Amino acid sequence: MKYFIFLIPILYWGCSGSSHTGEKAEDVEPSMENVALKQGNRISSQAQQALGSQLMKMINSEGPVAAVEFCNLAAYPILDSLDIDLDVKIKRASIKTRNPGNKADAVEEKIIRSYQQLLAKEKSLTPVVEALGKEELLYAAPIQTKNKMCLNCHGAVSNEISEATLAKIQDLYPGDNAKGHKVGDLRGIWSITFKKEELLKLQMDDNAALDVNDGLSLVKQNCYSCHSPNSASHDHIIAPPLEAVKRRYLRAADDDKRAFVSKMSRFLMDPSEQSALMKGPVRRFGVMPKFNWSEETIAKMVEYMYDHELEQPDWFEQHHREGHH
Repeated sequence: MKYFIFLIPILYWGCSGSSHTGEKAEDVEPSMENVALKQGNRISSQAQQALGSQLMKMINSEGPVAAVEFCNLAAYPILDSLDIDLDVKIKRASIKTRNPGNKADAVEEKIIRSYQQLLAKEKSLTPVVEALGKEELLYAAPIQTKNKMCLNCHGAVSNEISEATLAKIQDLYPGDNAKGHKVGDLRGIWSITFKKEELLKLQMDDNAALDVNDGLSLVKQNCYSCHSPNSASHDHIIAPPLEAVKRRYLRAADDDKRAFVSKMSRFLMDPSEQSALMKGPVRRFGVMPKFNWSEETIAKMVEYMYDHELEQPDWFEQHHREGHH
């Protein structure tokens, strides 16, 4: 059985939680930590894709005002439909909340503030695992503002959030404190609580989940929320599918792996309009933000993209054959 306690401090997560005591955490056995990281990456990616794809469809079809109401009404049912097969508590936790009941508890707040310190030093943010007493482990992963579309509901009131959207936010969330974000900001964390006994059962199974350092796991964790392979149509995207990105860089690299990895890695290290190869998506969506990914993380993601077939939306091949590339 799964329990979803979902916090919505940000655009497509703006839409009640475990109470961690903040006691001194025990050390986590490395093998147990790795299982928690594997499962946490899998579950957070699955939940993010499920809700994010539906919200992007709503934004593109009906606009930000409808998206605010969608989050208020539909987030829980969508998440409750996920097939996770583990007894977990999952939520989105933030210090700057939209719903006051979604405030991070003491342990979550400590993790968020640690991430903020790392971000200020331009360090890479990666998932962490902490013990919650003797029976549970907490997995936490950073949530950052990934593109300017998020700012329609979580940006500056003066020039990014429309009057109509602001009115809807104030109506549904009178105490809202989740505005004023910029692209690249830390907005909160995924917080997933596991029972240790369940993780012990998975500990001996090497195939229980993707390895935390596996390229596919990193791509899903860092890329799929924007470059979703599950979008309903070209009108329901906020960034090009990864397969489209791959094909563009393959052309630029003449299919050479070393050139492919070099060109894409350079762009991901410091994205800019001038260095972007995909000018059309940049005009439509803007330049992707710069994330504090390590060179190793970028290399693993890019090499995975070169070496493997990528998931793609059902509509993509027809769209590509029609010359939209």
